[in-house]
Parts: sequence; structure tokens; C-alpha cells
Amino acid sequence: MKFIIRHLFLLSFYSLVLLCTAWTQTSTGAITGTVTDPEGAVVSGAQVKAIDSDTGATLTTTTDSSGVFRFNLIPTGAYRIEAVAPGFSPVQQGATVVAGSETGVGTMKLAVGQAATTVRPGPTGALRSRRGCLAGQQLFQHQRRHRIQCEWDPRPQQRSAD
Repeated sequence: MKFIIRHLFLLSFYSLVLLCTAWTQTSTGAITGTVTDPEGAVVSGAQVKAIDSDTGATLTTTTDSSGVFRFNLIPTGAYRIEAVAPGFSPVQQGATVVAGSETGVGTMKLAVGQAATTVRPGPTGALRSRRGCLAGQQLFQHQRRHRIQCEWDPRPQQRSAD
């Protein structure tokens, strides 16, 4: 009798596990994609949101070092995908999650936006190339890499006597 009860218990347990697994596979899916800048370089650390069009529920992730993002096991339905990174304007794209499959949104290209950092020269009006200051080609490369807008007035700045 114990043998039959034990086998019935194990049979019902495994049936429940299989039922839950089958339900999970058929009611969820995944969304993947890549975030790049206008020149096609990958953007790591970009914030990506998947917003459910029906409920407004929001899932958030960040891109890895390859610019790739992934939302796993999300409910089926229509989503709005938003990607944003510092120095870029946000970009949006639609995606539909189908049960048991992976939806690829492809490449989301960010447009260059307003830079949040401004570099101003010292009181002499010149950008020095010694002791950590950048000049010429180094400054240009630093600005491009970090999306910095540089304001430079070649005239010496006047100090007010307070």
C-alpha cells in the first residue's frame, strides 16, 4: 500500500512540474536587441525599458559590454522598447512577444543629443597641454569619446575685482 501511495505522490509531483514548465514556456517570451551610436559603435551601459502597451508595466535592463540587451520570461503581448544613454537622445521601437519564442528588435541607433558636460578654459583662455590638461587632437578625441561639448573663448578672461 505504501508503495502505491509513494508512486502516486511522485507521479502527481512530476505531473505538476511538467504542467508548470509547459505553462511557463507557452505564456512568456523574450526580447533581445543591440544599442549603437549613429556611427554603428556599440553603446554599453545604455538603459533599456520594455513597457507593456496594455498594462503600462515597465521592465528595465542595461546593455552589456557588447551593447546587447535581453528581457527574459516576459508575458506575451505588445511592448514599446525605449533605449537611452548619457549624451544621446532616447529612441523607441515596438515589439510583440510571442509565446515560447525570442523577439529580436535588431539594432536601435541612438542619435547624438545635448551634452551635459561643458568644458571651460582657465583664466588665460588657453587649454594647456601639461599636467593633465588636454589640447588639440587629444581634446577632440576626449570630447568624442565622452560626448562633451567644449566652449572655448581664445580671449583672456577678465577677473572682476570684488
